[in-house]
Parts: sequence; C-alpha cells; structure tokens
Amino acid sequence: MKNVLRLLLLVFFLTACGTNGEIPDLDITPDSTIIPPVSITPIPSETKTQIPPTESLPPTHSMSTGSPIPQTPYPTPILPGPAYLELWREYQQALGTTLFPFLSPDDILCEWEILGQVDTEDYLWMKCTSISLVGDEDSGHYSGSIPAVMRFDQDGMILEIKVPGAGSLYAKDIRNLFPVDIQDRIFDKLINYQQYADHLEKRLKETDIPPLIVILASQ
Repeated sequence: MKNVLRLLLLVFFLTACGTNGEIPDLDITPDSTIIPPVSITPIPSETKTQIPPTESLPPTHSMSTGSPIPQTPYPTPILPGPAYLELWREYQQALGTTLFPFLSPDDILCEWEILGQVDTEDYLWMKCTSISLVGDEDSGHYSGSIPAVMRFDQDGMILEIKVPGAGSLYAKDIRNLFPVDIQDRIFDKLINYQQYADHLEKRLKETDIPPLIVILASQ
C-alpha cells in the first residue's frame, strides 16, 4: 500500500512540473516602494538654523589622547576689490529686488558671500530681508536666502542676476548655473549662514551699517 501511494505521488509531481519533468522557475519579484523625488525649495526655512556638517572622528582616533580634531567647515571667504566696495549699495538693491521684486529697493537689506569668481561672473549666496514689517508687529519681515550668479560688464556694472528655480527645478538649475566646486558648497551647506544672518539682524536695528562682506573687505 505504501508503494502505491509513493507511485501516485510521483506521478502527480511529474504531471505538475510539465511534460519534460523539469521544475519550472518561480517568477518572484520583491515588493517595490516608489519614493517620490525630494522637492528642494530655493529659500530655506527661516525657523531653522542651517548648520554645515562637521567632520567625524576617524575609526583609529583615540579619545584618550586628547589630540585636537581639525575642522574646516567653511572655506576661506573670497573678498571683493575696491571697485566692488564703491558699488555695494547698487549690488544690494539688485540682489534684493531679484529676491523680492514686489518691494521697493530701499526697503531691502541683503548679506551675501562670494562662493567663487570666474571672469565677469560672481557666484554668490545671498540672504535678504525687508526693513518694514509685512503687517503688524507680530507678522515679521519678508526674508529669504538663495544662491545667485551675478554677471558684470567690464566696468563692474551688473548685467544680469540669475537664481535657481523653485521645487524640482532647484537642483537642476544649480548644476546648470554653477561650477562643480560651487555646487558642492551649496549642496553640502558649506556656507556660514549664521554669521550673515546675525549681521543682517544687527543691520535691521541700524540700517546704516554696511553688509558684512563690505566690512571684512575694508579691514
């Protein structure tokens, strides 16, 4: 009886596997999860302080030695020449109205850092704010920050300012507008955001104070 059952099971197994007696391949595909693309906005949130990444300890570092860990979160700033300093008010107005075209140029204060220079182009990060409040005292100021490309003529006059688009265009435009090393600084946040934000806050109380880049270049 046991032999009969074994024979029946063998016949059934071979029939299920096909006429050639081979075991068919199983078509197994793992469940896939569709991750939507990250939407990057060109103006970082004003409620968060952007802190560049710090260097981590190498695996072989001994905490007991107390040796200092070298950290270079920000590259050495690029400072402008004398002609730049004479025209900084015009540059501020041009940058400010690029970010806030609906405001009067005289109602905008801007801070900016030069990330790089090639021929007649300056690659910048800028942060601007309105002097006047948006509404009542609790509503705050218009404020935002964004990378920009400022192009000059041979006399140092501004010909054009380009900024990346919003949302899904942001990363694409960064790659089209900026050299690779500047792209890395922007994406890795190697910009001293807090220093310029603090100086801009100070200028809101004393509007005659020039931008930090002007003060640094004048020293």
